[in-house]
Amino acid sequence: MRTNRAILSALGMSLPLLLWGTAGCEDRFANCVEGFDCPGDGTGPKSGGTSNSGGKSNGTGASDGSGGLAGGTSNSGGAGNSGGSSNPTGGNGSGGENLGGSCGDNCTDEKPHCIEDEGTCVECTKHAHCDNPAKPVCGLKNTCDPCRTNADCKDVLGLTDTPVCVNDLGLDDFGKCVGCLTKDDCGGAICDEATNTCIPGTAAGGKGLCEACIDDRECKNGQLCIEMTYDDPTEGVVGSFCLWRKDAEGVAAPKGTCGINSRPYATTLNGATSVNGVVADVCTLATTTCVALKQHRTTVEGCNAEGDDAACGVEGFNDGKCRLNGNGDPKCTYRCGGPEDCDGFTCFDTGSEKYCAL
Repeated sequence: MRTNRAILSALGMSLPLLLWGTAGCEDRFANCVEGFDCPGDGTGPKSGGTSNSGGKSNGTGASDGSGGLAGGTSNSGGAGNSGGSSNPTGGNGSGGENLGGSCGDNCTDEKPHCIEDEGTCVECTKHAHCDNPAKPVCGLKNTCDPCRTNADCKDVLGLTDTPVCVNDLGLDDFGKCVGCLTKDDCGGAICDEATNTCIPGTAAGGKGLCEACIDDRECKNGQLCIEMTYDDPTEGVVGSFCLWRKDAEGVAAPKGTCGINSRPYATTLNGATSVNGVVADVCTLATTTCVALKQHRTTVEGCNAEGDDAACGVEGFNDGKCRLNGNGDPKCTYRCGGPEDCDGFTCFDTGSEKYCAL
């Protein structure tokens, strides 16, 4: 019984001490901030300093970047240096694409790119670094240079529409990579010399008389691309077509006179403006459209019997006729005022109407 009383007495004395010790620890650590040492705690986690913003561009940060979780993972590497790949030890980052890494912060505006293996700052390491159109090629010496061959212009600046090198010293654009210089660079399409670009859907000099066009340069020498209208049943635009300039010289050219020598383009259209803005007198058709002219003596769907005129010419215009030829076959033709309106054929007069013979 005495022993039990002694134990109880001892417990009664120690319980207040235990409670006092607990309360003291709570007060002592009340202001502790996570990640920093608490007073008297020599074993707590260390912060490794600040978040190792890098100080210098190589991303090494403060002298103690190894402790704790924060130590060195951010590795921002200074200005222009995202730290390259993650580097938890706080060592040298690659400095992103250009700066930092082995070059540190030594690269300048004139030589802003770093060759990591050499630790050398250069003007460029690839074509995309050369933004001067006159020097689009990153050469063997890591300098931006003019192009010399078409091979230099492949994929310059990541583009595929400038595959031609201007390597003629006599040209203002010497050293530049452009879309084209001649129609040969465009697969036969027009090369617009003002912009050195190909014009899709065109044929440089490849269109004949009365063929549809969108640019003067599609027409042959002495011809222009002219917008044409027709007035039956009402005046309207039927399209743009290659027509002779009245002053054009050469075989089959008008040579200053729109008439029998240039038939069926026997009517003068004074002061016509081409699609490219050239103003000139041209020889045009008097009685029909280019579409109906090209259909002359051909079989066209819908022209099955005499009088199926709507099948011939431009839809919505009365520019064509469906008539029977000498064999009784239905063909397209067009009306005429005289032989000068027909392309090598007589103007057939039925008494009630005239049309170019079939």
